[in-house]
Amino acid sequence: SLPRIMKKPPGDIISMSLGHNGLNLLTTRGLFLVPNTVGNEDKYYRISLETVDEQPQSISVGHLHEMMVTKSALYAKGFNKHGQLGMGDTVGRENFERVPNIEGDPRVILCDIFGDTSVLVTTKGLFCCYPIKGTPSVFQRVGGFDPKKSVIQSIAIERQKKRLCGVSH
Repeated sequence: SLPRIMKKPPGDIISMSLGHNGLNLLTTRGLFLVPNTVGNEDKYYRISLETVDEQPQSISVGHLHEMMVTKSALYAKGFNKHGQLGMGDTVGRENFERVPNIEGDPRVILCDIFGDTSVLVTTKGLFCCYPIKGTPSVFQRVGGFDPKKSVIQSIAIERQKKRLCGVSH
């Protein structure tokens, strides 16, 4: 739950992720940052989503980069000196951009960030983007992972059903 001192951003909360700059809240009315600096606990700031083509479903924030999942795409922004955005280059992004060239063009179900490594659970398996200093990185398939048997995917599907339908089977 949100700290009592904080004013609630508009809309219902869809997803949240704690990052370097504070708490990122994805709501039905947009993406908001609640700074982690003393004296700003009761403020929130809208983050532009003008480069995102459809309603975001979840957000994941790392130390200096962010990933956002929509129904049909993955978007990224932030620091990219080590290629951690998965764009195939080392150019930082101030605004969210669609991540290209994920093998087989799978639908992303979940995304998480561990340090500079981004991990995707997709309809076609598990993908990771392991940054190597100064080397452009792209998402690579991780072998031995069957999304049809994935506990993580089952949980995500159940959460989605519950959120959309109000029930779970």
